[in-house]
Amino acid sequence: MVAAGAAVLALNAGTGSAQAQPQQPPPLAPVLQNYKPVTEARLKKPEDGDWLMIRRTYDGWGYSPLDQITPKNVSRLQPLWVFSTGVSNGHEAPPIVNNGVMFVATPGSQVIAISAKTGALGGLATAAPGWAISGPVTISTPHRPLPSTS
Repeated sequence: MVAAGAAVLALNAGTGSAQAQPQQPPPLAPVLQNYKPVTEARLKKPEDGDWLMIRRTYDGWGYSPLDQITPKNVSRLQPLWVFSTGVSNGHEAPPIVNNGVMFVATPGSQVIAISAKTGALGGLATAAPGWAISGPVTISTPHRPLPSTS
């Protein structure tokens, strides 16, 4: 019985080197390369151009300190880009903006990262059916859903 156990161990040890190496994650999209982690301090006092939570700050005012758009020039605004999420209705979650990256949640359990300046797609995270996206999210390369955790 001891000899049979030794043979199995030797066989397993010999095949260990033939196992496939873990696949390297895809390179980070340019839009996400300067991503800044959202910290408690940043949530309490967000930078002027960031909108890190619903209504922007804990007081719920929904006020932006940015001053480039004024009552005098608002009528001259023109769209710079348009982005289709592929979902025609049900967009109820407000976008979140962090360091120039806009995160849009869709009713289809997707989180899409878009350059707020150019509209360039930075990544897409899709929750497996029946799962909700919560906690830290790793954004995958464009149009490649994250692997299922089930």
